[in-house]
Amino acid sequence: MATVKRRSSGPAAVSKSAIAQASTMLQTLPAKPRDNWSLREAITLLHDSILTALNRGYTHEEVSAMLGDQGVHIPASSLKRYLAAMKREKRADSKKAPKASARKTSASKAPVSKNLVSKNLVSKNLAQPTPHPQTAARKTPSSAGRSRKR
Repeated sequence: MATVKRRSSGPAAVSKSAIAQASTMLQTLPAKPRDNWSLREAITLLHDSILTALNRGYTHEEVSAMLGDQGVHIPASSLKRYLAAMKREKRADSKKAPKASARKTSASKAPVSKNLVSKNLVSKNLAQPTPHPQTAARKTPSSAGRSRKR
């Protein structure tokens, strides 16, 4: 019969020097080269080349077939979905960046008066949607029980 090594029931103690050595060793590790990527990562890396092919008149189905011949097997529908998601992400990133910089520049150039601040607070409060009075007051039987403290 094989013997089974059992762990001790108490917590293991690790010395401070062992932690420091392990930390140093892990931080000095070189980057490990990758041989494989996920399909989404591969399409991200090939994004510009794929768009070039599409702009030259090739269809998603044709690009999908050509990628498959090169070992990147992806259905045309997945290719479309990945490209659309990348486009949305890029659009969202570009919309966020100018707004943040516009706020910083306008705030740094002009002094802010108390009246302007109060008007902005009022306009922000008006811009927020308010719940409909009937739906705000109405509670379903299941939600009514959850809101009570026992």
